[in-house]
Amino acid sequence: MKKLRGQFDLELCDGTQLGVIINMYSLGQFLADTEYELKDLEDVLQGKNALRFVPLLMWHGAQCFYSLKDAEPPLKKGAFLVLFGSSDWDTLTKQLWTALELESGEPAKKKTSKVKTK
Repeated sequence: MKKLRGQFDLELCDGTQLGVIINMYSLGQFLADTEYELKDLEDVLQGKNALRFVPLLMWHGAQCFYSLKDAEPPLKKGAFLVLFGSSDWDTLTKQLWTALELESGEPAKKKTSKVKTK
């Protein structure tokens, strides 16, 4: 059984850097925070509601990363979402898709990469 886990560093448009982990826990937290259900994810991943999906999943991924460090993310949720929405969308979504290896259809193994969005 393959594990769903992608880890990367995210730099927002104001220079704030956050760690992000996308795994089953962060995905579950995302689903609990939204109206989406697991069965909806295929449509979401193919672009429907991506403007809502990607920022919220990244937020839950940041919370997951900082939970492992017994710390809080350096931004509150609202500030994160505003800065995320002002960042380079193409770069951020490519980072997420690469971390999850969605283009190949294979879940990601633990990896670390960094992207700047200025």
